[in-house]
Amino acid sequence: MNKRTVLARIGMIAVLLVLSSMSSLQNVAALEKLSTVAVALADDSPYFLGEMNGDLYYEFQSQLWKTDGTSAGTMLLSTVSPLGPHITPGAGPLRAKHYPKGGSANSLFFFAADDGVHGYELWQSDGTMAGTYMVKDIYEGATSSNPENIIVVSGLVFFTTSVNDCYSSPCELWRSDGTPGGTLFLTTIQMPPLALPLVRLVSANVNGFLLFDMYNNNSGVASTIWRSDGTVAGTSVLVTGAEFLSASEGKLFFITRNDGHLWVTNGTSAGTLSLTDFPIDYLTCVNGMCYFSESTPTMWTTDGTPGGTIKLADIPLDGSSEFVEVNGTVYFTYADQLWKTNNIPAGTLLIMDNLSPKQLNSANGQLFFINAVRQLWKSNGTNAGTMMVTSFEDSQKLSEIVVVNGKILLRVEEPPVIPTNDYIGTQDWHLYKSDGTQAGTQLVTDFAQTYVQCPTPLCWSGILAPENSTVIEGKWFFEALDNVSHTPKFWVVTDVFFQDAAPDHWAFSWVERLAETGITGGCSPEHYCPNDPVNRAQIAVFLEKGMHYPDAFTPPNVAPTFSDITGHWAEDWIEALRSDVITGGCGVGIYCPEDPVTRAQMAVFLLKSKYGSGFTPPDIGASTGFSDVPVTHWAAAWIKQLAAEGITGGCGGGNYCPDSPVTRAQMAVFLVKTFNLP
Repeated sequence: MNKRTVLARIGMIAVLLVLSSMSSLQNVAALEKLSTVAVALADDSPYFLGEMNGDLYYEFQSQLWKTDGTSAGTMLLSTVSPLGPHITPGAGPLRAKHYPKGGSANSLFFFAADDGVHGYELWQSDGTMAGTYMVKDIYEGATSSNPENIIVVSGLVFFTTSVNDCYSSPCELWRSDGTPGGTLFLTTIQMPPLALPLVRLVSANVNGFLLFDMYNNNSGVASTIWRSDGTVAGTSVLVTGAEFLSASEGKLFFITRNDGHLWVTNGTSAGTLSLTDFPIDYLTCVNGMCYFSESTPTMWTTDGTPGGTIKLADIPLDGSSEFVEVNGTVYFTYADQLWKTNNIPAGTLLIMDNLSPKQLNSANGQLFFINAVRQLWKSNGTNAGTMMVTSFEDSQKLSEIVVVNGKILLRVEEPPVIPTNDYIGTQDWHLYKSDGTQAGTQLVTDFAQTYVQCPTPLCWSGILAPENSTVIEGKWFFEALDNVSHTPKFWVVTDVFFQDAAPDHWAFSWVERLAETGITGGCSPEHYCPNDPVNRAQIAVFLEKGMHYPDAFTPPNVAPTFSDITGHWAEDWIEALRSDVITGGCGVGIYCPEDPVTRAQMAVFLLKSKYGSGFTPPDIGASTGFSDVPVTHWAAAWIKQLAAEGITGGCGGGNYCPDSPVTRAQMAVFLVKTFNLP
């Protein structure tokens, strides 16, 4: 594998496809993000740790990084290399990395790391390099406490520690508020007999309490559900002989291991109630309602009360059943059938059979899913309204649906290619976007992935390759191979206003903010032309819209006073700028609308637009602060004031470049800063 190197911000790979046209300059109010882009954030594979404040925190080259999905927002948080992985047992190439997931509380991200001195301990980050450090050396010296099972409840971070792991050494429960003094031992968790390596803490936040159960599916013995409020006195056994099932809307559902009956608790003894007098086989919850099967082939639902526990239909559910809510209707699968329910028997209905539906997803008020032959289907809850959206070539396989901001993204796989006498190969896949119609299902770009044809039972996907895929605030982050070089990369897919100002462009966030406010509609549908110079006609529009924001503004239709703008598309905007006494033209009776705006001229334009035509900048003093702007320059005072207000930092190297034209990318930054645009 090639040595992993983070791509330079300006060199990040962008693969772009415009899926729909965007509004023109004359229709900025209707501008939408209709371009979908895929951008490589880094070479090689990261490991996702968790999310905080819209940013993804991840391991890269054994260091902590975070990203908001843009080049400017991707940054290193640790100068040392504390994130060395644990190793999951396995032979040779089947030994895989394992990094405990992190969690966030009070704008702090908590994770486990080893600085080479203290062993694996609890660390935290506030999203800055200076604010990333070890919270406490829990097991003092080089001995690791190995924090895992991180969960946040009521502003406290709960986690387990152990010298080795929770199946070969005592497992302790700790909590932290992010300070050494507030990082406290709570209790020792006794493991069930015959515990094997597949042990994890299943936990939930229920009404401000941590409820947890150390789960071991191989032990075959009853386990215990605990409760903790973050204090030693408030950490105790809530229920014995029970198995944690699921938490939903302030309730925890569990079964008693001696008879398999379903119970519910709100975290208190008084709120721990029996729901069934018969054993159940399966339970899943959707938005406060839970669904389960009796040992006989019947389907039930419960809202967590005895009175709200009712039989729905004579069908069994099992672990292969999927559930999703769409506009108040719950859709679910049974065998090869698609069903729906409104949580009463009369409203629990078969929609269609012979589908074998998988990957149920809600998007734009409809259900989308994959059928038995790997086609994309949709349903409005009726038989007539359940139909195929699109199919793919016979050799291709639709394998995944990802919904981002209500938009449907599809992973479509090609047959794998495995070298002779090997079991690891590659598999190309295509990223499609769909609006729910066949015509609106279009290719975005191509990727590849590692494909394993397992030679032994040891080779299972959970050990070989941890899942690296998550959606955060309208962005899909994932790991995939470049489809040409077949080298691993860290990708983000998102929607943008302009295909030529994607997240890898240095001015991306500034251009997006300008478009969000309606001050720009681009240079043409689909494009912003960030490197083009701004001319004097365009700056008239930019400035007038900026001065009137957040109100909409249409300039009055008046007779032109400049002889060179009659019939010009920006004639009225230019006259509005003249009426506001922001400009007097470029000469006697002329405006020069097609001339580029220099950085010196821009300084005057911006400050007059911000403060009014009567504004005069302060005296220059002994220096402008820029080596190429002497105090005798005609715009020296304006340039110095623009820098003093933080609107410009110059063009680099201590220079301002007063005679250089302003690009449209630079203009986006200047406008957002000048008018304090959101």
